Amino acid sequence: MFDRLDEINWAVLNHAYGNADDVPRLLRAAAGPDEHEAGAAVGELYSSLFHQGSVYPATAAAVPFLIRLAVAAPWHRAGLVLLVGGLADPYQAHGPTAGSVRGAVVAGGAALVPLLADADPGVRAAAAYAVAQTDGPAEVLLDRWRVEDDERARASLALAIGLRDPAGSATSLRAAVLDPPLSVLAAAAVALVRNGIGWPAGAIGRVAEVLEDAVELDHPWQRQYAEVSEELAVCADDGLADELLGTLVRAESSAQREIGAWMIGRRCAVYRSAPARLVPLLGPLLHDPAQPVRLAAVAALRDAGAAADSYADDLAHIAAGFPAVAGAAASTPEAVAIVALMRAGDPRWLTPVGAAWAAGHKAFPPHNGIPFDPRVLAAARQRLRALVAAGAPGGELDGLVTLIGWWRGQAREADEDLRAARSLAADSVRDALDRIGAATPEPSVEQLRHWAKGGHVRSAVEVWQRTGDATELVSILQPRVAEPDSDLDAALRQAADAGPALGLLVPGLQRYVHGKAARNRFSRDLQVAAARIIWRATGDAARVLPTVTALLAAGRQPAVAAVDLAQELIAGAPELAAAVADPAAHTDSPVTDLIAALRGLVDPAADALVPAARLLAGIGTPIADLVPALVAVIEADELYCAEALELIVDLHATDALPALTTLAERDRRIATHGSNGVVRHDEQLQQDLRAAVARLASVPRRDRPPAR
Repeated sequence: MFDRLDEINWAVLNHAYGNADDVPRLLRAAAGPDEHEAGAAVGELYSSLFHQGSVYPATAAAVPFLIRLAVAAPWHRAGLVLLVGGLADPYQAHGPTAGSVRGAVVAGGAALVPLLADADPGVRAAAAYAVAQTDGPAEVLLDRWRVEDDERARASLALAIGLRDPAGSATSLRAAVLDPPLSVLAAAAVALVRNGIGWPAGAIGRVAEVLEDAVELDHPWQRQYAEVSEELAVCADDGLADELLGTLVRAESSAQREIGAWMIGRRCAVYRSAPARLVPLLGPLLHDPAQPVRLAAVAALRDAGAAADSYADDLAHIAAGFPAVAGAAASTPEAVAIVALMRAGDPRWLTPVGAAWAAGHKAFPPHNGIPFDPRVLAAARQRLRALVAAGAPGGELDGLVTLIGWWRGQAREADEDLRAARSLAADSVRDALDRIGAATPEPSVEQLRHWAKGGHVRSAVEVWQRTGDATELVSILQPRVAEPDSDLDAALRQAADAGPALGLLVPGLQRYVHGKAARNRFSRDLQVAAARIIWRATGDAARVLPTVTALLAAGRQPAVAAVDLAQELIAGAPELAAAVADPAAHTDSPVTDLIAALRGLVDPAADALVPAARLLAGIGTPIADLVPALVAVIEADELYCAEALELIVDLHATDALPALTTLAERDRRIATHGSNGVVRHDEQLQQDLRAAVARLASVPRRDRPPAR
């Protein structure tokens, strides 16, 4: 079993935990006579060679021995067979060495075929999975399918023959969808969906039974979706999905109706065309006698976007019952209806929530934030004025004041309404006024100096702004520069506008600006802030440029601020601007490294992509070089998606028109997250994309960027 094992130099190979010199010991232990020790060794092999799906150079070297163990080990052979199969499964294994690892499994895969007839049904089920991942003939799987009688092994074979021979297995799989056992039926139904092959007549009702029993696929066979219901909800074609969901929501079984409502919500979250067809199926379920069904239907409407607005009256009626269940530990239709109205910007959620506050319930219903909507703000202000007029302190008034404060600057127009409530909720009003940025009496210079002497940087900055005197600011910052604390970078950012008056800080700050990027995020933030003050205090770009370049090259979040500073340097230093304008004439200049570092940020994974692309476009980089990364950020709905789209429009990047048009009009949603729900976020993104396409299409040809 271990011939030539010791001829491999395991110490020069690595796995998840470093060098792989422990692999021979683990392989031998996995073949040992003690079941417990063998199981522990197999677990360690999984963890080190196949860590959370990652594979390594040591993994490829270990594959031949893992295959031998899978065939002949005295214990845990099913787990070993699954390990070997997973290493060749492109849905499971990933990493730079995934190709070589799969190649090693395929090379030795013939040794796994006899395991399809192993005496242990668990090994047979695992072998069906593992053999299907190799390039061996599908006939061996089909032959085993015809004689296999173990339920779990047969379910695995259904997926295996569907994977290896979609056309040849179709007849067998279509027959299996009509017959028990349910686990085999579920596997056959999923295999047909994965291959785009329709189910036979009568299969819908049988699959509905499977979903009611919550049958799941074995873990190795799961793909993007863990549950059978989710995979069918998302992956079935429109015709099959509509028929299945329609059957479920009209079923006599309340469990099937509940699953149908849940699956409708899931499909609506993935496809833009789904809500128009499927949301009407939810209407009758809002009045279902079974509470779990009502809950699933309301949840689906909460997540269905604008299509759910036609049921706003129903949702408001359900939400009206919220005060009676506000203290419930579990989710309720009433609480979910509140969130659905919030997402729709429908102010009718305020009344039941206000009643719950008045009854002593402090928390809002469970949700991911209360989105701002002018209609809700208007209703909140109107109710706040009524409570103030009635002299009614307490829970509802405090809740409304807190709510308005959560909206920060968007609720600034509520300033006077909040002030009118001060006598009834002084602490809440004070906090809310501060949050919305309400105007307060301007302190005197003397008061600001007093606060500055207490170490308040912002007050010292304001003293400088009013008087030109930076004495207090320097006295606060000098000791902190000498002994940095975790908030020093924030203090330096606040003080940056006073740069020309902060020359005394330059010697101390220079130790942070040394031409290399620091190792951690905090130190890099501090480097950017220090470099900005040195530049503004001295006007000498050369003193900070190497550090700025190093920070750009290091990437990650601090590079965003470094790009901003690079732009400031280029705009403010004539010699640097000249070199950037004609880099070919300054090949030995630090500008070459600066531009290279900026171009390195033109990557969808870079936090600073958008500001870097904007700067590069401004200094002459062809727009066509920037478009692919910007479009990729939009397609992945990354954090800077909106900024990327705005930049494409600002640059008149008409090269992006085909890609943006496709993203705007495709059926599969772009968004996968959003504080206001995936669907509403995607609907807004789709509107933004269409507006961008219209603007780019209207760009006169004379204003379009030149072809490369």
